[in-house]
Amino acid sequence: MYNYEVIEKAYQVYTQKLQKEPKLIELENKAVATMDSIKQKIAELPLEDENCNIGFVHDYLFGEGPDAFAAPMAIPLPGIEDNLTSIVRTVGGQKRLRNLFSLVHKERTDNTLRQIKRNSLQYYVHKSPNRFSPRPRLYSSRFELMLFNDLFTTIAYFPALIQKAQSVGIQTSGRRFEDIQYELRSCTDRYLKDNNLSHTLTDFQKSALGWYIEEAS
Repeated sequence: MYNYEVIEKAYQVYTQKLQKEPKLIELENKAVATMDSIKQKIAELPLEDENCNIGFVHDYLFGEGPDAFAAPMAIPLPGIEDNLTSIVRTVGGQKRLRNLFSLVHKERTDNTLRQIKRNSLQYYVHKSPNRFSPRPRLYSSRFELMLFNDLFTTIAYFPALIQKAQSVGIQTSGRRFEDIQYELRSCTDRYLKDNNLSHTLTDFQKSALGWYIEEAS
């Protein structure tokens, strides 16, 4: 059984912050502009061509736009940008990106989550041989979340996601990042819908609501 009281408190904390901290709206606008830019570039790609140029991805792995969506938990370690870029440029990384891109503008179905997991960029990065030098999983997770912001939260740091999900009563042991993401987002969306509050938050704010669970608990 889910703990919706924790989500209710998170909603109260977040909406109060939105009223008192104009910077949150500035960050939201920058994050939304970044996501729109990514999706526009994807829409223009000839994804059926295995050699299509997707080098633009680098611009959305690091920088002010992605940081506005989900700020890193700490200053990036030296070498992390080169490490992630090299992983993404592998044949496997490029294939997964093309497959994920093909899902971005498709209608959501019961199979969408399964397809995202099958082509998960953050899981591929996590399992890459040089993932520990240094580990760039948070940045690949963040990129994946920006692609599917309607299905997931903005919580890119896996330990934080686990902690917040557990506060709601979600089983996390042995589960994939995307499964926990989807269930937590479903819980926050259900709370908003059941309490006739969906209209009070923007699409981005709905995805960000889960981040405030820790502050409320």
